[in-house]
Amino acid sequence: MIDVFIGGDVFLGDNRLEEIAKKADPAVLFKGLLDKISKSDLSIANLESPILENGTALIKTGPVLKSTPQSLAILKNAGFDLLTLANNHILDYGEFGLSETLKTIEFESMQFVGAGLNKVQARKPFKIQIKSKTIGVINVAENEFSTFNNRRDYGANPIDLVDNYYDIQNFKKEVDFLFVIVHGGREHYNLPSPEFKKTLKFYADAGANAVVAHHTHCVSGFENYKGVPIFYGLGNFVFNNIGNNRPLWNIGLAVQFHISEDNQCSFDLLSFNQCKGENYIIEMHNKREKESFLDYINNINKIIQNDSLLRKKWVEYVENQEHAYLRHIFIKNSFVKKLVNRKILPENLFINENHKVLLSNLIRCETHREIILNIFSK
Repeated sequence: MIDVFIGGDVFLGDNRLEEIAKKADPAVLFKGLLDKISKSDLSIANLESPILENGTALIKTGPVLKSTPQSLAILKNAGFDLLTLANNHILDYGEFGLSETLKTIEFESMQFVGAGLNKVQARKPFKIQIKSKTIGVINVAENEFSTFNNRRDYGANPIDLVDNYYDIQNFKKEVDFLFVIVHGGREHYNLPSPEFKKTLKFYADAGANAVVAHHTHCVSGFENYKGVPIFYGLGNFVFNNIGNNRPLWNIGLAVQFHISEDNQCSFDLLSFNQCKGENYIIEMHNKREKESFLDYINNINKIIQNDSLLRKKWVEYVENQEHAYLRHIFIKNSFVKKLVNRKILPENLFINENHKVLLSNLIRCETHREIILNIFSK
């Protein structure tokens, strides 16, 4: 039997977490999970920030993250072997930040997958011989600020269904069991969109033996698709957010996979609290919390397995987000945007229906979208 441990998003750059991490004592931070991490044959986590002391931040929207090189030792000491880097923050400090990250991972004698200083390195899968089997990992991320593109060779390995298909097909010949780990989904939404569900099932059809996603900062559900376990979101593994009022932020899920000699796969769900209140450590759920968590997961799973209900939930969510997205697109002045948000100015003064139709076509049409992305990536 081969045990593979997979955790979600790790960010150690918060001041308090950084203090704990620099002491490099994993028993303090990982507490109840340390035994599972250290005793697994392969332990994997998503490194959600570049590792460097100082640098110039990338111009982007959203938070810019970094952690110090000293903080990485605690992951090594805990027993993590492999860090996935295909995520939306790995280029927060540009090519230099990525380069420093790769150097630090190498210094700590750890492995990485999912990003690189050129496209070949970024797309390169990871494989390792464990007992009688070769285990492989392919890591991809949604196309945000971090992925390589037509104008930039370095960065994270992007979701590109054509390239991903051929990578899975070719790499499948070299390994006995293949994990595809995906960084994607809508942040703070605890269900996969219908399209994201279709994408992860596509990876299973292409040849993955297990598919695992993270990025949304909240735990989603899972399903067994043609014998392939698909996890739609593990939530945060270690990721503090001071002042955060989202109750799902502090609940995490790790999965320990068990791969038998005949390549059958089972798994254990490991639920926990992380960075909750003043407590900056991982604490396994007690009996009551575990029961509550399993009820939550079962309810989520019922929605995921019902395509019409999943789409209904997605449409409701999109309708709730509609005005915020339209204001981001059509209203450039931040002061004017505040006036519209407070309903001092009417929204329809700035959002033109004809422009919405035009924009919809530019995004929907593959060739128009390709042109726009090339223009914007200059």
